[in-house]
Amino acid sequence: SASVRPFKVSQNLLSSMNSALDQALAQQNIYGITQVVNSVLSSMNSVDCTVPISCNKLNRKECMATARTCGPCTAGFVGISGDSNVACRLSQSLSQTGAVCSRNSSCISNNCARSADHVFRCSDAVKSCPNDCGGVGACVFKDDNGIAISKCSVSNPYCQAVCVCPPTLFGKDCSLTSSSLNQLQIMRTTLCATLVKTLNHQTITADVLASRASMIGSIFVDV
Repeated sequence: SASVRPFKVSQNLLSSMNSALDQALAQQNIYGITQVVNSVLSSMNSVDCTVPISCNKLNRKECMATARTCGPCTAGFVGISGDSNVACRLSQSLSQTGAVCSRNSSCISNNCARSADHVFRCSDAVKSCPNDCGGVGACVFKDDNGIAISKCSVSNPYCQAVCVCPPTLFGKDCSLTSSSLNQLQIMRTTLCATLVKTLNHQTITADVLASRASMIGSIFVDV
């Protein structure tokens, strides 16, 4: 199984980041600034990737964005879209919703259930929330506009399952305390401000624009 531990925020880490950025800025060391920003972002956006089974055996990409969950299906395989721990398979080996089935693994939805006609058929299934909201939040469904809906099936790319956390917890899976969230926000604000300060010290090329766009996108990743 894969194991990548999540980022831990601390005041010492925040101070170290500020010191490294201030030093690089004072020296107008754009390469040094880029290194610090990318290093911090790589750690800051990491999640708990303790996955109980090899993602490769599930024909899925490694865990990256969703805690304890493998990534999307690898090329050539199909299954539940997005991050999941349900195996992806060759399309010809999977049955679509409504087809007669004998086991979950034969269905693209991974859900073989008795239907109204008393026959086991591949049935739609609902999406699950990240890390089951840590066992402390409520899982709700929303459409692309953020409006609450009653159901969000795994076959629908236009809705998502999201956590509603208790008042003192935050994050996609309710794993952040208010203190951790505040420090993460400070760090992201500092990184963004640092990039702005480098505008007058770097020749703008297509590669520079692409690099900046990637870093800005990483700064605003939803935690």
